[in-house]
Amino acid sequence: MPQTLVIHGSLPQLNETIRATKSHWSRYAAEKRKHTEAVAWAALEAKLRPVTAPVEITFAWFSKNRRADPDNIRYAAKHILDGLQVAKILPNDNQQWIRGFCDTFDVDKNNPRVEVTLSEVRQ
Repeated sequence: MPQTLVIHGSLPQLNETIRATKSHWSRYAAEKRKHTEAVAWAALEAKLRPVTAPVEITFAWFSKNRRADPDNIRYAAKHILDGLQVAKILPNDNQQWIRGFCDTFDVDKNNPRVEVTLSEVRQ
């Protein structure tokens, strides 16, 4: 049965991360830790169950506007996958456990968020 995690607010985009990294070498680590931990707490609060089979992951990205490129927005998937590992929902984010991704992009100026759906793939 699929499980869905809703992460409210905006996660960092690739261009923001590049700017932060250029400002000081330690900024990336601090930002990554902050967002990874936020995702882990959201997964625990949502009471997601650890996966027991490989998964396909669907990301539904809702931004405040259409200004950012989809690949810039999608960069936050790294923080999401790492957060799911910290929360022990995903054992690993390698190809043994992740079989594919699907992304959709939309606008919700009043409620930016990402909806992450984990669907186990039985073989």
